Amino acid sequence: MYMKKLAIIFIAIGLIIAGIVMATVSFAVAGFDAAILNAPYFSRNGWNGSFADIFDWDGIWDIPDIPDIPDIPDPPDPPDANGRPSRYNYSYSVREHTANADDVKKIIVTEREAAIYIRPGDDGAIKFKYMEYSEDRYSVTEENGVLTARNNRQAAINFNILGGIFRSVNASNKKTVLELPASFDGEIEIITTNSMIEASDFSEINNFKLNTTNAYINIKNIKAGGRIDCETTNGLIKLQNCGAPYIAALSKNAKLELYDTAAEANLECETTNGLVSLTGCFAPNVYVTSKNAKIELSGTDAEKEFRISTTNGLVDFGSLSSESIIIRTTNSKVRGSINGSYNDYSVRSKTSNAKSSLKDKADGYKSLDITTTNGIIDVSFLK
Repeated sequence: MYMKKLAIIFIAIGLIIAGIVMATVSFAVAGFDAAILNAPYFSRNGWNGSFADIFDWDGIWDIPDIPDIPDIPDPPDPPDANGRPSRYNYSYSVREHTANADDVKKIIVTEREAAIYIRPGDDGAIKFKYMEYSEDRYSVTEENGVLTARNNRQAAINFNILGGIFRSVNASNKKTVLELPASFDGEIEIITTNSMIEASDFSEINNFKLNTTNAYINIKNIKAGGRIDCETTNGLIKLQNCGAPYIAALSKNAKLELYDTAAEANLECETTNGLVSLTGCFAPNVYVTSKNAKIELSGTDAEKEFRISTTNGLVDFGSLSSESIIIRTTNSKVRGSINGSYNDYSVRSKTSNAKSSLKDKADGYKSLDITTTNGIIDVSFLK
């Protein structure tokens, strides 16, 4: 009886260990899938950027300038008939949906594991080009002025290690191209998973909304009549020479970079565990928030209000200008220069366990209000 009980105990322990191993392998493969599927970014810039941003290794993980957008390749020759299972069949079909731009007011694309490139076309039509595999079926519809394209592949835990690896390597080359007339004035909404988004050279779009997970967003020379909204999780955001009445960039576990970007009303940037960097930007109201990371501002102006807030991160700025500047940080330093005269500002500075270079005063038609804990305040005026 004792030996029987002992055998049962050993079997139970063995089953528990086997379950843990299977779960570990499954999640490892899923992680490998995500990493490989981001290969267009991995190959040029290293990992997704989240680790670098947490440790603030500046420059290593920068998003490159937008390159020439590659064409979708022709399908390869089918595999020879050697009895391999269908999961090793890498063949695909290149498909294209064409729409009359005058009939489309909004475009919605939902993609998984394929890089998305949005570029101007040269013939006045809207073209959605994609690579369709046996496991990746798309539905493309037009209804009431809305063009909807959706990758219907379902996310699943892959227990087949070898098949998952080969499928991931295959999927890493997937590309989706959305071509639009340069004068397209409708709305664009892109939602992706494990898929980078790159777009450039549009001047009349109404609203431009991009959302991705485990990949980056890189847009350049985009002008919108309504809003530009970019949101990522575990992926960087880079905007260059963009403009709209309202611009919002939100990232979790990654960096935000904005260059020569202007909003007519509000410019909002928020990140968690990622550096925020603004260079040559402008808006009447600028709001920058970061947690556990640094904020860098250079040549950036806010006509009315500049509000900066971070936790456990340095605030570093140069030639800042606004009628109202409010800076809040904890456990870190505030360092920078104001493009103005000390006489123009009412000044309030407060820090604990450290020194401030500023002397408080009440008079001034502009205001400067800086509060930090456990960090010095080193701020000067340029005039």
